[in-house]
Amino acid sequence: MRVKSQLTDIVGAVDEVTRIVGEISAASDEQARGVEEVTRAVTSMDQVVQNAAASAEEASGAASELAERSREMHALVRRFRLKGMPDAPPPAPELPRSGPGLRTTSSGAPLRLASSGGAAMDDLFPGEDDAAFEGF
Repeated sequence: MRVKSQLTDIVGAVDEVTRIVGEISAASDEQARGVEEVTRAVTSMDQVVQNAAASAEEASGAASELAERSREMHALVRRFRLKGMPDAPPPAPELPRSGPGLRTTSSGAPLRLASSGGAAMDDLFPGEDDAAFEGF
């Protein structure tokens, strides 16, 4: 009877070990699914960051292009002269080289503002009277 009791105890212990191994297996599967979800989330965040970096690069390029076009436009507009306007309009002022809100080109150079000392648009285009233009 003693052997029977010991065998029953062994079978019970084996059943307990089998149950524990099953729980470990289930927990491992759940952990693997969790790792897969984290991997997908990190991949998605990486794609978002890469898209944001590409958008920032495009915006920087567009800003540089606009700054260059603005300088070209400023040079062209400076050629216009109106009666009563000084011979040489003041040069375009530079933005401050430091401080909050500083705007720079992609190369780090400060953007230049268009001249604020020029004529108003109404003065540049005074209607049908082209005599106001001395030349350009």
